[in-house]
Amino acid sequence: MKPDLLLSSNDIWGAILCLIFSLIFFKILAKKYFNNLHSYKLFLFGFYLRIIGLLASAIFNLYIVKADSTKFFSSAKSISRAMHELQIKDFVKIFYIDFFSLPFKIKCFFSNDEYFNLVYDSNRTLVHIAGIISYFTFDSYLAISFFFSLWSYIGLWLIYSAIVKNNLSNNKLFYIFIIAYPSLCFWTTGIMKEPICVGAIGVLFYFIFNKFKSKSEVMTFGLLALLSSFLLIKIKSYLFIAFILSVAISYFIYKISMAKKLLRYIFSFLFSITLIFFFYKNKQLLQNQAIEIISGEISDRITTVTTSQLSHGGSSYNLGEFELSGWGMIKYVLASINVALFRPYFWEYFNPLVLLSSLEGILMMFMVFYIIIKKKLFGIIKIFKSSFVLMFSFFYTILLAIMIGGIAFNFGTLARYKVPLTPFFFIFFIILYSDVSFDRKLSKN
Repeated sequence: MKPDLLLSSNDIWGAILCLIFSLIFFKILAKKYFNNLHSYKLFLFGFYLRIIGLLASAIFNLYIVKADSTKFFSSAKSISRAMHELQIKDFVKIFYIDFFSLPFKIKCFFSNDEYFNLVYDSNRTLVHIAGIISYFTFDSYLAISFFFSLWSYIGLWLIYSAIVKNNLSNNKLFYIFIIAYPSLCFWTTGIMKEPICVGAIGVLFYFIFNKFKSKSEVMTFGLLALLSSFLLIKIKSYLFIAFILSVAISYFIYKISMAKKLLRYIFSFLFSITLIFFFYKNKQLLQNQAIEIISGEISDRITTVTTSQLSHGGSSYNLGEFELSGWGMIKYVLASINVALFRPYFWEYFNPLVLLSSLEGILMMFMVFYIIIKKKLFGIIKIFKSSFVLMFSFFYTILLAIMIGGIAFNFGTLARYKVPLTPFFFIFFIILYSDVSFDRKLSKN
């Protein structure tokens, strides 16, 4: 590894800067957004856990696995150095013109190696954000990680706040599995895509599911939601697509379940007939397009990544041969969900990181069996149809599990990719477990 990728004396100055920023920022938050001292203490405790996770992530990414964070940091420092050469009139160009369009031309972000240049091109938004932060924080890895981590933590706190405001019981469980959960404390820190995406998802969730008290608050979070949508589309568009689809599907089913019985049956019947008629009339066209997409992009991606991961050995996994048929795709989808949520099994681990992931998989599997045994199928359906949040958490978890499990092919990568679905998986099962408030709503209805 290049020496300039390691932690340096700049990180001391960066840490001091972050400390000053934290004191000012948290003082503003305490006055405006926290109604009692208890919730503010919970917020601070969760933040301290993130600091521990940030330090562990820095050591892990820079010294142990030499992950993509090192490449992003190197590129961010190149951007920072280039920004120091800019004149004042050129700074405005950063926000609406690509760096390559600037007169001085930034040279060799990483090296002349095509792989590094490709990494930059495919992660341009992340690298630009890190570069701008680096310019103001003495090119400190810890400082850039701090701002990434703070954004992700705010997103998770917004998810927690929106859930708690619905007066659900077992708020301690929500705090443990959304704020204090170890894998979230670790993987939502550092110069990576996950912190930005988790923060953006949290803002979108809060904007849709929170009950706002004023128009100014709606406007503020509306603008933040637009920014978050932009970040998700630019960095990991499939997260945004899964989010919007989950909201739409959940809202549709929720409205039907809350309608009167006769109206619900009529609407469901008409919708089913329309859907069947549409697919029947466009059967051949849809079939041709599906085969073209699946046999082309998806199949090639699966073949390429599987071959690459398996050739390196270690913690890779294989979902079996991808069969271009109805039953073949169903098997592949089920295998993807299984690997995203429950694997690696404890006998599959190859290193301590994967072992921790296997323990997490065991916990998730235990929660599934526990809820099925305790609530029974009818009880689950009864609670499920009473909550828009519950429906969203279910569909978002399943959609992301299909997407992530089917493309990662490495347990180490999978542990990072599954972070955006983790809080919603636990939200789903905690609501099912603590359904007192929902039972009351159902009795009123």
